[in-house]
Amino acid sequence: MWAYLAKGKRAKGLDEKVHPHATGLENLGNTCYMNAVVQCLTSMPTVMGKWRKTDTPPTHGIEEKGQVEDVIIKTNKQVDNQVGQVHAPHQLTDLASKFQPDHEKDEQYDAHECVGAILTAMSKQTQDLFTGEFSSKWNDSTCGMGISKCEPFLHVSLPVYNCDDLRECLQNFTSIEKLTIENGFTCKKCNTKVMAATQMTIRELPQILLIHLKLFNADLNGSVKIKKHVDFDLTINLISYLTNDNQCGQYDLCSVLVHAGESAHT
Repeated sequence: MWAYLAKGKRAKGLDEKVHPHATGLENLGNTCYMNAVVQCLTSMPTVMGKWRKTDTPPTHGIEEKGQVEDVIIKTNKQVDNQVGQVHAPHQLTDLASKFQPDHEKDEQYDAHECVGAILTAMSKQTQDLFTGEFSSKWNDSTCGMGISKCEPFLHVSLPVYNCDDLRECLQNFTSIEKLTIENGFTCKKCNTKVMAATQMTIRELPQILLIHLKLFNADLNGSVKIKKHVDFDLTINLISYLTNDNQCGQYDLCSVLVHAGESAHT
């Protein structure tokens, strides 16, 4: 997963830079995926700027939005005080069952799923940093009748099949797809199922863009992981993938998450 920050966007009131910690987070039994997510979030100046606006983290009930931020802030402060050591984030792993209801200790989980669960459990102020909006359009190939739908997103998941770099992934994601009558849509004007063209574009860009690669394909034998290298740049321009061109579209890479491990404690 990659995190890109919109050019010129930085948390107001944050003058200092966020430096990588010299302290690691201990794997408490298949918690490496969560550690990786937290380390990425706390390395982003824009995110930390939001959380550092008050000297004391706000108090929330365990079920309320914002509890995750409180625990991450406390964990981050403990890490700052243990330079050169390994910190065991028990408070964070204890909270995991709150933002991941199906969480069970020592079970394997996906870092991408963890990102989604953490962001969903966070306060609206934090979510706003990552929230963008998709625009989906369908057009009847015969009469030209069209329908459109907009929906918010916290991250963009891109298939990597037949793609060698991030640009190709984005092009495939936003390209026009031809639908047959069997998998088309019912045209309200023609009052029947029709052949159609559909396209997904980005209507509103977020301040922080999270891009996730779909590395698994389903077949008759189950889920198969795609093992391939995908090139990416330190800067990207999304203007070609937008619904309209009245937005900047320029982003700088600010974090990369690559989660791999061979055992429950690596």
